[in-house]
Amino acid sequence: MRGLIGMLLVVVFMPLAWYAAYPNKPRLHAMARVVQRKTIPCRSPVSYSIGEIDPRFGVSVEELYADLLIAEAVWEEPSRRNLFEYKASSGDITVSLIYDMRQAASDKLKAMGIRTDQGRESYDFLKSRYQALLALVDSGQARNA
Repeated sequence: MRGLIGMLLVVVFMPLAWYAAYPNKPRLHAMARVVQRKTIPCRSPVSYSIGEIDPRFGVSVEELYADLLIAEAVWEEPSRRNLFEYKASSGDITVSLIYDMRQAASDKLKAMGIRTDQGRESYDFLKSRYQALLALVDSGQARNA
């Protein structure tokens, strides 16, 4: 009797499980890749593709691809493994160059002659300049109040 109930459950639930899983096949594959990467990292390369590139960056797809290959080499040469793999479309990661307010602010700073690519030294300079300008604004507001 128990065997019959077990067989009945398998016959009923297997098609239901397939019916639930089939439409979500891409999502299940993505979840399986995440689990694989967590349990066995670096076993297979992470695929990437190139997405949107804002023309204000002045970078072509070919230039970005060449830069990405250089970035790949930085990681792959020391590890002696193929960690990244380019796919023309639908990679695990999509690299996009999107021009937003952060890039606009960086461009404005560059136009003012302020370099933002110097690390800690640049940060300290910008912080002191910000504090000096903030003090000027505060003192101007105190006089106007």
